[in-house]
Amino acid sequence: ITIAFAGGGHRIGTTTQLMQTAWYLNSLMYKVAIVDLSTGEWLQNIEELPGCSIRENGEYNVQGFPWYTDIRTISRLRTIFDYILFDYGAFDEIKDTLSFAEKDIQVIVCGSKPQEQKYLPDVFTSDAGTYWYLFSFVSAKEQSHVKHDMSDSAAMTLFAEYTPDYFKYCGNDALYSALTMHPKKNVLSAPKPKLLNRLLGGG
Repeated sequence: ITIAFAGGGHRIGTTTQLMQTAWYLNSLMYKVAIVDLSTGEWLQNIEELPGCSIRENGEYNVQGFPWYTDIRTISRLRTIFDYILFDYGAFDEIKDTLSFAEKDIQVIVCGSKPQEQKYLPDVFTSDAGTYWYLFSFVSAKEQSHVKHDMSDSAAMTLFAEYTPDYFKYCGNDALYSALTMHPKKNVLSAPKPKLLNRLLGGG
C-alpha cells in the first residue's frame, strides 16, 4: 500500500507526520519503506542524527527505516515492503501531481488555519475527494472552527497533537489507524468505496 505525504506549506511537519505514520505501522509489524521525493536537504547531515546512517546505492537508514531517494527503486520496493510512504515535501514542489494522486492514500499536512496554508487552493483543485487533511498545530477548542472552514473536506480532516520529535512515536493510535485505515486489530475499517476498490486491486 502506498501513502503520499505533502505539505500545505513549507516546514509545517510533513516529514514528522510521515514518520509518525511509519512508527504506527511498524508497531503493527508491517514492513515499511520511505521514499523521499522532496528536496531532501536534511538528509545531507543524516549521519549526525541518532540512529541514522548512509547505506550503499543512495539508501539511508533512518531510525531503522530504509529511506530511499531514487525513484527507480520503487518497483523493487513493492515486492519487499507492505507499505511505502512517499515524502513529496511542500505541495508546490511536486513535479508530477498525478503521481501523488495515484497513491493509495494521500495526506496533506497542514499547520493551523486553512487560510494560512499557502498551497491549499491548488491542493483543493487537484483533490478528487480522496485527500486526507492532517492539521498538526490546532488546539482542541479551535478544531470545530477548522472543520467548518474546510467545508466539503471536513469529513477528511484530522488533527494531530504537537509532536516535536519525529524520531519518537507520539502514541496516538486512533489518529494513525484512521489515516491508514488499519486499526490495532488489523482489520480494514470502512473507507470510501473508491479507495477500498483500489486497496483491493479493483482500480
